[in-house]
Amino acid sequence: PPFPFPLPVHKAAVASRLSSSAPAVFHSILHPQISAAENRTNLGLARAEPRRMVKAMAGCPAKMGFRMPAEWEPHEQCWMGWPERPDNWREHAEPARKTFERTAMAISKFEPVTICASAKQYPRVHELMEHQPNIRVVEMSMNDSWFRDTGPTFITREGGSDIGLAEQTIAGIDWEFNAWGGLGGGCFDDWSLDRSIAKKIVEIERIPRFAHTMVLEGGSIHVDGEGVHALQQKNAC
Repeated sequence: PPFPFPLPVHKAAVASRLSSSAPAVFHSILHPQISAAENRTNLGLARAEPRRMVKAMAGCPAKMGFRMPAEWEPHEQCWMGWPERPDNWREHAEPARKTFERTAMAISKFEPVTICASAKQYPRVHELMEHQPNIRVVEMSMNDSWFRDTGPTFITREGGSDIGLAEQTIAGIDWEFNAWGGLGGGCFDDWSLDRSIAKKIVEIERIPRFAHTMVLEGGSIHVDGEGVHALQQKNAC
């Protein structure tokens, strides 16, 4: 399945309806306090809405009852970054942008989609998606658009008074990111904007955030939702 972190909250959205060949560059999330209207396209609001402070969480999420849902579990919303870098994407990213556009529209038939675009690309994406009722466009600075690796790991748990959270809670783990190798070994030398993407997303969705010092790309891990974690050895070294 192309979805990295699906959440079991919307039975109508079935990930298996989408081709596994779609770009694995998006994340899925639902926060129960966000209205349906906010999940749909509202371009002016999405661009102008001030960022909110979110609850900073400490400790081990698993010990608090959180779990990372399985790849194939139903979920509510997908997050995508909009490609732009001419050094990472051929032909100044034009073929990639056309593919991302088609992918977003296909996903939006089944669930809301949020597309994040730089200030330079925002007007274009705004125009492309202006009449797509299930796609929201947000202006966000980034070094690259690979949100599967730079976005938060979404986790969920049943609520309880023990940690002062709602009846059902979704949170995000904000890992460290170093452009797939750091200085001298990564894809690019400046990843300062990508390091902030996960934090920005959890702030937009108003969900708790677990900050972690481990360098980890979200696309390097896969889980079954019941405690089994699969990864390639080369991704862990």
